[in-house]
Parts: sequence; C-alpha cells; structure tokens
Amino acid sequence: MINNHLSRVLSFPILAAFSLFFITSCSGLVSDLTVPAGETFVLGGGEKGAFTVKARNTGTITVSLSSRNTKGGVTDLGTLAPRASQTLTFQEGEAALILNAAAVNARLMLNVTGKVPSGMGYEKPTTKLKK
Repeated sequence: MINNHLSRVLSFPILAAFSLFFITSCSGLVSDLTVPAGETFVLGGGEKGAFTVKARNTGTITVSLSSRNTKGGVTDLGTLAPRASQTLTFQEGEAALILNAAAVNARLMLNVTGKVPSGMGYEKPTTKLKK
C-alpha cells in the first residue's frame, strides 16, 4: 500500500514536468531573459516562417529593439522602457535583436509564438568608426 502510494506521488512531478514541456512546445516559448550589460540578444535568423515576440521589460533599464533581415540590414524598432510591453512580428528569415547598452544587466519576459526560432544567442555590439 505504501509503495503504491509512493509510486503515485513520485510520478506526479514527472507527469507535471512533461505536461509543462508539452504545453510549452506546442504553444510557443516563454522565457525569463537576462541580457548582459553591453550585449545584444539575438533570436532567430534563417527560420522558415514568421514568429511573434511579446516582450515585457521586467528590469530597471531601457533596452533597444531591432530586426535584422536576411541580408544583414538592421532596422531600429524603438526602445522598451522598464515595465513596458511590446508585441513585434518578424518575417521569415529575420532575427529579433535586443540591445542592452547599459552597464547593468537587463531583464525581460519573452513570449514567442509562430515558427519558434531554434537559434538564439548573444553578440557584442559592433560599431563602425566614421573617418
């Protein structure tokens, strides 16, 4: 009796974790994101479909939002102040860029739907010097 009850109790967390994974993978991606100081978070680029990002700034600093097209061109999409939210749609092949130009880490909550990008990572911003 005790072993049977223990088996049911131990299997519940496994079932709950599997359910959460299944719901998340079927409906999109939810991420509590930290963008380190002076870096850019890159989501997507080269995907075979469009995706939508609902970003909510949960941190204390403003971040810049941009998109990068398939040829490498970058379009400024504005800024996201603390406690503000914005929903952006990125077309096939585009990447979402979140730039943290501050000296402290930025925090955001992302909800990604559509063709959820498999590629993501961080880049150091590059600047071109004018002569």
